[in-house]
Amino acid sequence: IKRQYHISIYPNPVEDFTRLVFHDYLPEKAMFNVYDSEGLKVFTTQVYQESNIDLSSLPAGIYFYDVVDGVQILTAGKLMKL
Repeated sequence: IKRQYHISIYPNPVEDFTRLVFHDYLPEKAMFNVYDSEGLKVFTTQVYQESNIDLSSLPAGIYFYDVVDGVQILTAGKLMKL
């Protein structure tokens, strides 16, 4: 059984900054990765219990993200950049 973690990423759609909060998980070396529509990684940063993430360098568009701690994918989804 795959555990579901409660992780908030808001706002989404995002203008420049988004916030990531782990509600029921203590990350050790968690990474927030953003991929373009072709699956190329365009952004990555280490995230902590609560992190403000600066996405201002990305052009507007639809992206996909995942949050990974070690080899475990904690959550994944779609992100819209305005």
